[in-house]
Amino acid sequence: MENDIVLKINRNGLTLFINPDLTKEEAYERIREKFRASAKFFGSSEMAVELSGHNFSSEEALTVTDIIEAETEIKVLAIINNSEADNQIYSRALKAFAERLSDDVAVIHRGNVTSEEDLDFKESVLILGSVEKGGKVHSNGSIYILGELQGSAYAGELGNLSSVIYASFYNAETASIADVSYRKPDKAKAAKPVKHGLAFMKAKEDKEEEKVVKNTLLKISGDEVVAEELCLETKDTV
Repeated sequence: MENDIVLKINRNGLTLFINPDLTKEEAYERIREKFRASAKFFGSSEMAVELSGHNFSSEEALTVTDIIEAETEIKVLAIINNSEADNQIYSRALKAFAERLSDDVAVIHRGNVTSEEDLDFKESVLILGSVEKGGKVHSNGSIYILGELQGSAYAGELGNLSSVIYASFYNAETASIADVSYRKPDKAKAAKPVKHGLAFMKAKEDKEEEKVVKNTLLKISGDEVVAEELCLETKDTV
């Protein structure tokens, strides 16, 4: 049917609606036909593609990416496999994601990774949410988290030393790149706070703030994983 596949251009890229009643193979073929017929309209372009309607797995979403790029001159910067979005976070994430990973095809995961989840991605992944304590994220590429990393992140799992881990707030249980674990540098023990009044309260607040580090980028340097502070939106160290 004509409305099985609907394309809609928006300011963030392209929304692709797929009739949920189609089988996966039928959906692939309809998508192929739609983009083949629309190739001249899109020309040579780069954009994010958001999937809506059909329930695709991460691997199936990447198959859709392959079809689009085979039938058109579109370079897919990101494939977003969920139509529920906060537009402000979505726009910010796509901008940052495209700047850092313009040569990669990757998946955007919306929502928190819960304490019971163990997610595995073949490509680099951008998480629009937090990784809760106990939650795990694995990727053969890089991992970008626009929330807090409290659980575990394992990047470059096939030995890709150029992979990185980014978290807007870092308080991880475990983080590793290409099987090399990150170890926080030892800090000199602070003097015991006065156990009364404002001095004690201030010392307590400082101790709590040290647990969470903002804008943390982990990468391989030499034979270890090191951390630096990074503004993801501009790629400039701060």
